[in-house]
Amino acid sequence: MKKRLLLALSLLVAAACENSPAPPTVAVVSTLAASGDTSQKKRDFFNFSQDIAIDASGNLYVTDFDSHRIQKISPTGEVSTLVGSGKRGFEDGKGDEAQFCRPSGIAVDAADNLYVSDSGNGLIRKIVFK
Repeated sequence: MKKRLLLALSLLVAAACENSPAPPTVAVVSTLAASGDTSQKKRDFFNFSQDIAIDASGNLYVTDFDSHRIQKISPTGEVSTLVGSGKRGFEDGKGDEAQFCRPSGIAVDAADNLYVSDSGNGLIRKIVFK
């Protein structure tokens, strides 16, 4: 009886495996930001990026640790500096008036506000769009 039960179970498992889709065998990597552009200007956008977050509109935000900036990547792949002067420091302000010191983590809330771990300053910073 046990042998018949095991055989029936084995046949059921084999049939289930035959009907399930095969797992993907190849993962494809592509460059999202600055794809195809090797100019120095584009390469300077990222200098030891640490973390990314995505908002409801599909924008990606990147903490750029060594350039002391928060970068934005639009859904079309356009890269721009959202905030940060590029100089290490601490300063609240708009756009390139703001200064960070080695921003690392980033999160987006339901209202699309950004929260950044400004690790070099030991602070959590909030970025609000006005």
